[in-house]
Amino acid sequence: MTDITTLNLIDNIKLNELNLSHTFITDDIILSLVNILQYNFDLTSLNLSYCVYTMDIAILLNTLKVNSTLTNLNLSKNKFKYTDIIELADVLKRNSSLKYLNLNHNNIGGGIKLLRDALIVNSTLTNLNLKNNIISYKGLIDLSNILKINFTLTELILSFNNVNDFGLKLLIDAILINPTLTYLNLSNNYITDDGIIELSNCLKINSSLTVLNLSHNYIHDKGMKSLADALKTNVGLIKLNLHHNSITYDSMSSLYDALKINSTLMKLNLSHNIINNTGLIILANALKVNSILIKLNLSKNNISYNGMKALSDALKINSTLTYLDISKNIQIKAFVDALQFNSSLTSLNLSRNYIDTEELEVLSESLKNNSSLTSLNLLYNYFDKNDLKIISNTLQLNSTLTELLL
Repeated sequence: MTDITTLNLIDNIKLNELNLSHTFITDDIILSLVNILQYNFDLTSLNLSYCVYTMDIAILLNTLKVNSTLTNLNLSKNKFKYTDIIELADVLKRNSSLKYLNLNHNNIGGGIKLLRDALIVNSTLTNLNLKNNIISYKGLIDLSNILKINFTLTELILSFNNVNDFGLKLLIDAILINPTLTYLNLSNNYITDDGIIELSNCLKINSSLTVLNLSHNYIHDKGMKSLADALKTNVGLIKLNLHHNSITYDSMSSLYDALKINSTLMKLNLSHNIINNTGLIILANALKVNSILIKLNLSKNNISYNGMKALSDALKINSTLTYLDISKNIQIKAFVDALQFNSSLTSLNLSRNYIDTEELEVLSESLKNNSSLTSLNLLYNYFDKNDLKIISNTLQLNSTLTELLL
């Protein structure tokens, strides 16, 4: 926690970005900030996250009603009181410049109802972060009503709340109507296959969502199969994050069918699931024909020799994938041969793969002939001095690698 005792920086009238995160905000600082927000026409970004105040923050919020230049405001982890939420709602009704608002970790909960009327009429806010705010079913009713009317908001972060399947259904009703929301983060929200099936039906119709984060939920193969079915016809999603669910090889055939014909999905995160060799062999066949996907994360999926060999064969054919993460798996020896033939991959993560000297030598030989890779992550493989010498010799012969993490 920083204790600011002088206000020279704050009183600088040409300041356009001010970061006071983790600061002990005294009365004098609050009054100076009020003065800046009233008379400074250069300040566009203000970070007040993780702050402690000696004066009511509502005084500062009140000033935002007349400010016309601030576009980015971070108020995460400020322990809002009920009166603060009332004041913030009034700000959102009157302010005409704010575009990015971070309210992460403020225990807003039922206070969403106070923000509802404000967000319905607000026509400038595009990005709203409500992560970790104990928002449950009643709050999601209000959020759903907001999204049915507010067509300015494009990014909504709802991770670490209590959305679950029932709350997701409310959001889906709004998404089917809302034509502008492009980014939705629903990670860590107790969503199961039942909710995912409803969402998948929505994705068959919706074409505005481009980024969807469903990580850290309870998605199994039933839900993955429904998502894959939606991907066959969906023309909006560019990035899909399914990190840390319970997806196994059983749903990879469905994903294979989807990736053969999907024309928009460019980034797919399947890390920390249970795909294993059987699933990767199926998925690898999709990579041989898919020409859209550029980023794929398969970290921690219990992949070993047979899966790595199938992936290697696929990358000898695939010419669009540029980023691949296969960290936290084993037996990469069968994979690295692909680096001699693939000319599209620029970033590769092989961290925490228990790479031994024999595997490192094979990797080194491949890197000597590779002309596309610019970033390689080998962290936490616990190389000895001899291993490091092998890497050093390889670097002398490789002319493209610019980033190497050891």
